[in-house]
Amino acid sequence: MTKGDRLKAARLKEGRTQEQIAMELHVALTTYKGWEADREPRTLDMTARLCQCLGISLDYYVTGEECTPALTTEESALIKTSNELPPSIRKDFVTIMQAINEHLKHPPDPQN
Repeated sequence: MTKGDRLKAARLKEGRTQEQIAMELHVALTTYKGWEADREPRTLDMTARLCQCLGISLDYYVTGEECTPALTTEESALIKTSNELPPSIRKDFVTIMQAINEHLKHPPDPQN
């Protein structure tokens, strides 16, 4: 499977059209179609944005193998939203997420 094949498969898995992806990335439709035809994005930044948009990791795009779990579209959106929070709210958000993570690592004993 080529890089273009992986892009197309990811796009179809998301149930999206080439036009939708091109619009989200602010590129011409012909540019996006070229990527699915195995022409590489010109910059690493655009490659990263493309992968994030399609919910795949850079590892998977480049090698065809997952070295680390890819984030879902929802997880990516949550991270993006958290990065856009004002600093004081973001600090509270991080504190809450750390508490949830700690709870998941060490759940309370149901016997108590």
